[in-house]
Amino acid sequence: MGNIAGGPCAAGFVWLVHCGVCLAGIALAAGLPSSLDIYVPGGGIRFFALLRTVARYTERLYNHNTVLTLLADLRYRVFGDLTRLDDASLRRRRVGEWLSRLTSDIDAWIACIYACWCRQ
Repeated sequence: MGNIAGGPCAAGFVWLVHCGVCLAGIALAAGLPSSLDIYVPGGGIRFFALLRTVARYTERLYNHNTVLTLLADLRYRVFGDLTRLDDASLRRRRVGEWLSRLTSDIDAWIACIYACWCRQ
């Protein structure tokens, strides 16, 4: 038993080369100029690779900016609500409990946003 996958791969490569030769023959028969240009396809591949990299970076930058802006607005509203509380209600809990409750609520809210966002 030899390499089973090698047969179809080699056959596909031969078919691809044959199609290229046939297309070049048809172009020459039609009187079209034919030349072998290896730089344009390579340049196109590099261009689209760089374009994909820039697009992914831009997408992540936009998403992070959106989430951090939402988080800043949420924190502003929550701290605004905390400053309106009177001293008696603030002293019922320790500072660490307020901070823990605040961060856990915000983390739960962000997890909900991410879960809803990822489902789309």
